[in-house]
Amino acid sequence: MNPGACILDAFGQTDSERSRTEYNGSVFEKEIRQIGANYRTRQIIISRAPEHKTIGQYL
Repeated sequence: MNPGACILDAFGQTDSERSRTEYNGSVFEKEIRQIGANYRTRQIIISRAPEHKTIGQYL
């Protein structure tokens, strides 16, 4: 994958949106998931091979 390239799977038939971006040797993966009618969760994983560096979750 090219540096700075992004793959996006938007809300469609599923209740989640996912994206993956690679930049300068780091990988940023984000998932937003719909929970019921009023809430969403957001998870971000930032990693640099071979281990995960940062994981954040929000409601």
